Amino acid sequence: MKDGVNGINLSGADRDLGMGALGEEVEGLSSWYALRTRSRQEKMTSKFLQKTGIEVFLPTISQVRQWKDRRMRILVPLFPGYCFVRCDVVRFRHVRMAPGAVELMGSAGMPVPIPQEEIFAVQRLVYCTLPYDPHPRLEPGMKVRVVRGPLFDVEGVLIRKSPRAKILISIHLLHQGATVTLDAEDVVAV
Repeated sequence: MKDGVNGINLSGADRDLGMGALGEEVEGLSSWYALRTRSRQEKMTSKFLQKTGIEVFLPTISQVRQWKDRRMRILVPLFPGYCFVRCDVVRFRHVRMAPGAVELMGSAGMPVPIPQEEIFAVQRLVYCTLPYDPHPRLEPGMKVRVVRGPLFDVEGVLIRKSPRAKILISIHLLHQGATVTLDAEDVVAV
């Protein structure tokens, strides 16, 4: 199990992202799906699924929380109420039966796979050193690609362009994402 500063890839194989060296899909691997969980049950559900052999990705963000007697920096899910699982159709039943699991996100009662490049972009984001913030809702905007730095070749949606560009890296099925601020010269239109 790997607990990173900004993300938890509970598969123990954070280099095995289902992508080749340049981000191309590797044939024959299962798809990624968004699993909705009960409130504040993301970590418990993720750990249970990992123990059953299902690859789980739970992106997190470090936040400072205040209690009456102390302040602590803790890891909270980047997408509250969701984690991501990579499995095939045969394992859907196991995923749905996990403690804290509510449903696999989809359409017309069928789970819809999340494009590999969206999961890859979020994984690159949580493992890079740039500061990022959760962005709860997708906004219309221009699709951009990062051309320099630790997020090289990651695509997202431009939120703001000034001396510093703010781009959104998102999971479209959840209508959620995370924003990161970069130099405006480091992004180009797709």
